[in-house]
Amino acid sequence: KLSEEMLMKLKEGKSVKDIQKKLASIKMEDLTKSLVNDNQRMAFWINIYNAYIIAILKEQPNKFKDRGNFFTTKQIRIAAYDF
Repeated sequence: KLSEEMLMKLKEGKSVKDIQKKLASIKMEDLTKSLVNDNQRMAFWINIYNAYIIAILKEQPNKFKDRGNFFTTKQIRIAAYDF
């Protein structure tokens, strides 16, 4: 639900800081339990990836000038892991 909510808020031009905080602090065990099949896992990670790219570029559009650095820098924190 968080990934879908994040995308919806971004589409509406709303802040997603609250969702980013939840995702950063969620326990990996809880995240794993909530994604019960491959379809849910795939949808979650695709939505999160897309939502974070949008959120990052909304705040700092110049980051995309160096695309190589943009896509190799760890900028997403989920369940205490940086991606």
